[in-house]
Amino acid sequence: MASSVAWRNRWLLGIDRLDLEHCELIELFNRVVEADPDPGRTAGTTTPTPINHRVETEQLARLEVLIEALRRHFRAEEEFLSSIGYPNYPEHMSEHALHLAELVDLLRRLKIGQEKDQLQRIDDEDLMFMRNWLVNHIAEEQRVARYYFEQLGVGATGDDRGVRYSALPRSGASAAEPPSDLP
Repeated sequence: MASSVAWRNRWLLGIDRLDLEHCELIELFNRVVEADPDPGRTAGTTTPTPINHRVETEQLARLEVLIEALRRHFRAEEEFLSSIGYPNYPEHMSEHALHLAELVDLLRRLKIGQEKDQLQRIDDEDLMFMRNWLVNHIAEEQRVARYYFEQLGVGATGDDRGVRYSALPRSGASAAEPPSDLP
């Protein structure tokens, strides 16, 4: 079974809005996991056990909330990245679109199954995919984008405690490509 995600301060970008949204996304994912209608199943088991219909409906509702929060976050993040001339903007935007489409498709399949009165819950594989994508996306964004933000004078100072400074670029700041060996 997929486990919940604990927030790590090292993921902070120093961009208040994005940091708050990333924290919110982690919390919303954790709520989807907590609403698992069959939390005692063994990982990899495909045989469902009888569950409470109200609980499976709650899990789908929480997935819908997560998807809507992702939509809002992706829009805000894309606007911000575009406004600062982020060099990986097209790839980042494509990654957002692909992940959102995958989650919307998962929700659609679950709802179709529910309409047919079949047992529908988010299986372990899908929960692990969601978990891994979210953690990797936030961690990778922190690794690459944070370096770029710092070159512009935007975001965190490199201090994992989340020390922040003005979101306005310093005069004369130039963007540089991040070194490939950043943590």
